[in-house]
Amino acid sequence: MSTSEKHILKFGGSSLKNQSFIEQSAQVVKDRIQTAQPFIVVSAIGGVTDSLIKISDEMTVDEAINQAKELKEFHVQLFDNLVSQNDTTRNKLIELFDELESIFRDDNADTD
Repeated sequence: MSTSEKHILKFGGSSLKNQSFIEQSAQVVKDRIQTAQPFIVVSAIGGVTDSLIKISDEMTVDEAINQAKELKEFHVQLFDNLVSQNDTTRNKLIELFDELESIFRDDNADTD
């Protein structure tokens, strides 16, 4: 590709709601690379932002921890379907969700 044309592509929400949609988004990027220099912006998978808002605003600590675990399971399963389970970024994904759960536990300990 030898073009100076730049394209900004943003994906998030419903365009990333499951494996099939993520694969379609990836194909859009692959196709665009043939004709332009794409800049990719990615936001949360569909429903995740709403879940995080509920965790922070409406849930008890135990509910928040359980919701974080559900989000973790969803993301790890999606990752495993798209990427090799041996990929080192899988561990980083798990660590980030573990950190989220830890934040809720620590906040709960501070209020006891």
